[in-house]
Amino acid sequence: MCMLVGEYYMKISAQNKISIPKDFVRVCETDEFIVKKDDFMGCLVVYPLKNWKEELAFIKAKVRESITSHELQNYFRIFMKNTHKTKLIKNSTRITIPQKFMKVFNHENEVVLVGLDHKLEIWPASKYGEIENYFKNLGEQFLQK
Repeated sequence: MCMLVGEYYMKISAQNKISIPKDFVRVCETDEFIVKKDDFMGCLVVYPLKNWKEELAFIKAKVRESITSHELQNYFRIFMKNTHKTKLIKNSTRITIPQKFMKVFNHENEVVLVGLDHKLEIWPASKYGEIENYFKNLGEQFLQK
């Protein structure tokens, strides 16, 4: 499993293209990725295909422990509906974000990529700033107790 950490400030082009950090591409040794819209957090998540398959197997195993096959089918329908397989654009480290996912960015082209171990989140810069402030305040409250 490949790993990425840190933040990267980028821009999405008018053609919905964005660069994936070269270190991430190099470590992951792949040109195939899954882009998933995270409906709960309001960002996109990019998985190298191998990591996506591992994530999916883990989720399936967990879900099978607690729900019926009919419920599993419904859960996966919702979980998988906002995913898209993509490849690096030839001779580059860029991918194309599907048009249907561009609503996440609300016409913003400034984004923040955040490495979270085996996946990469893509946040609208303004929303990422709000979340950073939230966690900063949460941390301060935690340390005061």
